[in-house]
Amino acid sequence: MALEPIGELDRANGDEDVPPEYDWGGDGSNPHEPVRAHAEAALVPTDEGYPPPLDQLLRLGDLRERSDIPERIAALGLTQEHVPDLVRMARDRALNTAMSDGDEVWAPIHALHALEHLDVSAVVSDLIPLFDLGLDWFGEELPDVLRHAGAAALEPLSHYLHDRTRWMFGRSSAGTAIHKIAEQQPELRERAVQILGDELAHAGENDPGLNGFLLYELLDLKAVEALPIIRGAFEQNAIDETITGDWHDVQVELEQTPALDDPLVQQSRAHGDAIRASMCPAGWLADRLAAGPSQVAFPSTSPKKSSKSTQKTKRKMAAVSRKANRSKKKRK
Repeated sequence: MALEPIGELDRANGDEDVPPEYDWGGDGSNPHEPVRAHAEAALVPTDEGYPPPLDQLLRLGDLRERSDIPERIAALGLTQEHVPDLVRMARDRALNTAMSDGDEVWAPIHALHALEHLDVSAVVSDLIPLFDLGLDWFGEELPDVLRHAGAAALEPLSHYLHDRTRWMFGRSSAGTAIHKIAEQQPELRERAVQILGDELAHAGENDPGLNGFLLYELLDLKAVEALPIIRGAFEQNAIDETITGDWHDVQVELEQTPALDDPLVQQSRAHGDAIRASMCPAGWLADRLAAGPSQVAFPSTSPKKSSKSTQKTKRKMAAVSRKANRSKKKRK
């Protein structure tokens, strides 16, 4: 049975079963919040149940409270034949909008964990819409699922990344997925760098935060070939320096020698200082990130946490913290 997204027509017909606290997002005018039309399309209603052993994913519960959940998922013996139902569970409208104190609200995340160990190359286009949801769990887990799809995922991810009707954190997560594919399959690195660089070449059309995250991925890929594009973005003051550092820092990261008389160094540094001053008290974020990502405290929430209180600065600091943590793990 084909699954259709819920939308304005359903609400006009009296479909009011979504909890009132669930925030679908806005009209697209604010790049820091999900876009309602895309979020609604990402979740699909289904009147079919989940057969064994998939139904056990509905009862595994909170990932934060049980350390053995990955092992319990592996013990279910899920195979390639379960992929369609796992995708359906990940996008299940009722599960994703369920009350946050129930075990079933975690099932979509468990489904993603199961998919990480299966071939998802044929269902990439069905998974990418999950980036449109204001759920940090999807932004964190989906790149790990898609990295195994290799070349089959690059073009759909490229299309999503270049779509400026999407919110910036979904596009940033797509950039992370592109980076992880290049790490998984080094022969795809050149294409991955090209995709990320092509978007950064349009830095003036993007939020500086998104450009900062794209730059982060390029730096992790040691993309020296992208330096002309990166410099152009800094020249436009279109990079958020609180994410990756200023133009001097970027050159050092790519093992280049910064020119002492380059005016862009001072321009970029001043721009970064202005951003930090507007975000929070002087030194607050830097001190906490220096102490480790775990020191940046954010509210503990269920997977269904797309609330009005989730604002630009908190989202960005959480994303910076996660990326810093990712870099630490890679260096170990």
